[in-house]
Amino acid sequence: MYWRWRRVTSNYALFVERKGSGMSLLQDLRQHDIYAIGIEPEGDKIMRMSEQTARIEAGSVFLPRKAPWLDEFRREVLAFPNGRHNDQVDALSQALKRAFTPLHVAPAQSHWRRSKSL
Repeated sequence: MYWRWRRVTSNYALFVERKGSGMSLLQDLRQHDIYAIGIEPEGDKIMRMSEQTARIEAGSVFLPRKAPWLDEFRREVLAFPNGRHNDQVDALSQALKRAFTPLHVAPAQSHWRRSKSL
């Protein structure tokens, strides 16, 4: 799947948590010339998802109308945090954080100087 996405877009990244089995997965992927980005998420899964809930409720998140994975995904999201599985929910929360966080944050206003010519 990684290679299929890489052929479709250059704006693709694979993230793996730098915890537990994620450490060995990062090494295994590198051996196959797949350079995943190791991340260290903050807080627990419930906290991470609660940070993204407003975006979902505001209608800023879209899902396809049809997809082979959609029913299972919806079941997991709707059962969260009491469901048996939560890995897709956690991946969703981290993807949304990444998608809605600017890569480059502008300097604080106090660092700007007004030009006299304006």
